[in-house]
Amino acid sequence: MTTFATPDRDLHDDLTRLLARRVPQQFVTAALTEDIAAICRRLGLSRPVTLAGNLVVGDPRTAAVLLSAHLDEASFSVTSVTDDDITLAACHRLPPQLTQCRITVLGYRGDTITVVGDTDLTRDEHGLHATPLEDVRLGDRAVYSHTTTQFGHRFSSAAMD
Repeated sequence: MTTFATPDRDLHDDLTRLLARRVPQQFVTAALTEDIAAICRRLGLSRPVTLAGNLVVGDPRTAAVLLSAHLDEASFSVTSVTDDDITLAACHRLPPQLTQCRITVLGYRGDTITVVGDTDLTRDEHGLHATPLEDVRLGDRAVYSHTTTQFGHRFSSAAMD
């Protein structure tokens, strides 16, 4: 187990918490602004603002150092729901060899992004389909089911590309 100095420990914990969040493409500003704003307050930085769909802290034109990161994930959009099937559309370039995988469906319920559940995605000549879940809705998103792992100071996560 790696040990960290207190400031490093705080940043480590922040990164671990952010990477544990499941955030589909185009949900970042809604899902993470308040979490990142809290980190910025603690570090004495300005509140993040949305610029071209990305959260930005400070002014990129005058920054001495610029850190860029992806916290969103390749995702699928729920396009139809029946009692027997969920149909999805890929919101990213789909690997041609992908025929099935495990996905996590997420959706807005009120003002909160909620995990609806995990299911199996299959791809056939008719498109992308998943086993129905209770409370899945048109417009919900799904992400690949992955876990975040840590090796010393290195992290691996579905959101880190």
